[in-house]
Amino acid sequence: MTDTVKTRKNRTGAISYIAQSNKWRARMMINGKYKHLGMYESELQARAALDDLIFNIANGQYIDPAQIRRAQTQARDDEKAAARAVRIDRAYRNWLNSSPRPDFD
Repeated sequence: MTDTVKTRKNRTGAISYIAQSNKWRARMMINGKYKHLGMYESELQARAALDDLIFNIANGQYIDPAQIRRAQTQARDDEKAAARAVRIDRAYRNWLNSSPRPDFD
């Protein structure tokens, strides 16, 4: 367990000094979960990371990594479904071509 010496919190996030690693940790709560922004050598670097994230969220540029994973999974599932449809179509066409045709002459 880390020994947190000093924590500065506001409505948007927290910057904490971690004595064990002699670094500053920046994190922010998003959707009820803390988003770890990293460990920094100085308090100013940690504050800058937090401010950058706040700026990106305010300008609509932040995308939650969970949203990216869901989109990637959906795209992968769509690709699998499309490949399955192609295989079924190919098998159906092969079946049609191989089945005997009635001779009406």
